Amino acid sequence: MIKSFNNGSTKVSKDTSTEVLQRGSVCLGSMKAGGVGLNLVAASSVFVVDPWWNVAIEDQCVNRIHRIGQKAKVVRVRKFVVTDSVEEKIVSLQRKKKGIANEILSEKGDGQLATKPTLEDFKLIFGR
Repeated sequence: MIKSFNNGSTKVSKDTSTEVLQRGSVCLGSMKAGGVGLNLVAASSVFVVDPWWNVAIEDQCVNRIHRIGQKAKVVRVRKFVVTDSVEEKIVSLQRKKKGIANEILSEKGDGQLATKPTLEDFKLIFGR
């Protein structure tokens, strides 16, 4: 199925090996399945409807279509979040975690960390 999707073709029928180009093909996958081992180089759009608490997992899933051999000139990522929902809280948590990671990993010109984690940072991370 993935090979056919990436080639932009599908079999016309089970009785023949003839394949034809199908415009507007859709490949649905969960965040967990889509984030590991798939290269969807024919995809031009990603719709995130189930945000994951760990933004790295979500980024990995989106990055499955940004691979060598990408066929689309423009790739669009759309994230759907319902107001006052669990998903909105997950997106808020993602932003906090990404901000903490960026602060910890940012460096000064001399190679030292620009900011050191505080006790409050660790309390936030470990929920204490």
